[in-house]
Amino acid sequence: LARLVERALSPEPAARPADADEVRAALGTILRTLKGPGATPAVGELVRARGGAAVDRGELAAIAKRFDPKRGAAPPTWKVITLTRLQTGGRSTGPRPAVANVDLGSGEVIPGTRYRILSKIGEGGMGSVYLSEHVDLEKKVALKLLRPDVARDAETLQQFRGEARAASKVGSAYICDVTDFGELSDGRVFFVMEYLDGQSLGRVLRQSTRVEAPRALPILRQVAKALGAAHEKGIVHLDVKPDNVMLLQAGKRGDAVKVVDFGIAGLMSQTGEEDEIAGTPEYIAPERARGQGYDHRSDVYALGVMAYEMLGGIVPFHGKNHVSTLTMQVKDPPLPLRRQPGGKDVPEQLADLVMRMLSKDPEARPQSMAEVEGLLCEVQIALGLTTPWDDLELPAVDEAWRQKLARRMPSAARPRKAIILGAGGVALASLAVALYFVFIRAPEVVVKEVRVELTKTEEAPAVAAALLKADQAARRERYVRPPKDSALHYIGEAEAEAQKVGRPSAGAAALRRAYASALTVIGNELVKADLRDLAVTKYKEALLFLPDDPDLQAKAELSAEERRRRVRDDKHPAPAPAPTPADEAKETAARVFVDATHGRLSEARLALKNLATLDPAGVQAARLADALRARAVAAWSAGHADDARPL
Repeated sequence: LARLVERALSPEPAARPADADEVRAALGTILRTLKGPGATPAVGELVRARGGAAVDRGELAAIAKRFDPKRGAAPPTWKVITLTRLQTGGRSTGPRPAVANVDLGSGEVIPGTRYRILSKIGEGGMGSVYLSEHVDLEKKVALKLLRPDVARDAETLQQFRGEARAASKVGSAYICDVTDFGELSDGRVFFVMEYLDGQSLGRVLRQSTRVEAPRALPILRQVAKALGAAHEKGIVHLDVKPDNVMLLQAGKRGDAVKVVDFGIAGLMSQTGEEDEIAGTPEYIAPERARGQGYDHRSDVYALGVMAYEMLGGIVPFHGKNHVSTLTMQVKDPPLPLRRQPGGKDVPEQLADLVMRMLSKDPEARPQSMAEVEGLLCEVQIALGLTTPWDDLELPAVDEAWRQKLARRMPSAARPRKAIILGAGGVALASLAVALYFVFIRAPEVVVKEVRVELTKTEEAPAVAAALLKADQAARRERYVRPPKDSALHYIGEAEAEAQKVGRPSAGAAALRRAYASALTVIGNELVKADLRDLAVTKYKEALLFLPDDPDLQAKAELSAEERRRRVRDDKHPAPAPAPTPADEAKETAARVFVDATHGRLSEARLALKNLATLDPAGVQAARLADALRARAVAAWSAGHADDARPL
């Protein structure tokens, strides 16, 4: 009997009895042994031995009929793995590992690698984290090592590798970057990630309980950007919580976000019924708790729980154990945030958004992280708040909504300059034309927006409308192409309309100078990167706006024929010539470089895909790799590691 019990309690599923029938058969064998050969006890005898009186089958049936499964019924059953208890007071209330971890010694270089262990800095559900350094680069890194008691578990090993792949696959500035992966001689695996010198949001909440809305909004926006980038790659985090959000110092600003621990991240293609639930019960979405699968909206729910906790000082659901917490996630409505003692001062608009994210039905939640961030921006606009992070890129919502946000969002990082182009005539409604100028601040390129407002202008309405179209094309970086939908084309239209009323367009002249300046600075940056032939394409584009500029003509290295072709008269600006395949490849390569150096990595990757079609031999791609590598080395040498890594 003891051996049977030990088998049933084995930590290895394969070592346990296969099913209840096998247990019943084993118990029957034991009973026959106890009573002697050939003796098979009846059910009634077993019940009588337990209850002190004989009970026949009829009585057992009557007992079964009297049992009400609805009264005191057990909660739903889950197959639960890797569930972590919410930390309180800085100490975990979850079960301790059955096997003690074997720490790596300080000062030890891991055999077969270039990493030296400096100290142990933490321990998670699957492994330990060490502060380490690359012995050649003298660069600090964080090394995560799988726990020894699960190192032989193929499933956990695969999960651990998945964490490394998931984090490295996303490539977002808001996600902790994974740079290497390896295995020790004893079979344990590790991966190397960037060292984050900061504290977790979980630690902040354990120290101060809650954060105010002006601080919470930019943190939530950055987390939404991180998760949105993961969702675009088909990855759902599945363990969004404050302990997995690191807050760092970025220059003079605090609360720069890095999301960590993709250890249980799943692929969105795997949206069938879940056999396992992994994560922290307080942040698990109802559909996951019911075993109904998941998608990116499960992360929306978890982010809502985290926002609720940040603003109200408490999670919506926290039961006595894992199962009770999961049951509450499925069945109980959350207490409105503003009814929590710590949430009384939360602005109503923000509280309403958080409660919407906590909807039991995924369809009732915001349907993407971009929508979540857009709604957070709307809340900030409604509250009239400014934050140190108002220069964050606007969310990737639809163009109409994005333009509305751009007009209304506060942005101390965007200086405004008003240019009055005359008084009298038709008083138009304020027409905002955003001109993008670029200036260099080594070792990075910073794009600065100067806002030009054309108010009470003497421009004819048709001229103003054409200038607005030119601005919209320039915002999409359509300076000269496509020919019929470019800034150059619409400036030509504005000038033609101005000629009809007999006066030149001051707005068109201003835009010509502005766009020529922006393209020239891009060209200068390409020259510094030793990509002169790509720079020439930008100088030639700038010349289309200012064809008589002698400096641009010299930089563009124009031939005599090109000089003649680019001359324009006062009425008909010279159109952009049709590009050759070689020209298109150069222009696309320039786009890759500019987007990458300006931090627009998604756009750079898309342009790179186009470049592969235009330049199948990979000549331009190889030159870009050299240029970006050189830029990265220069940034690294100057101590700007955060600029170097994405390059």
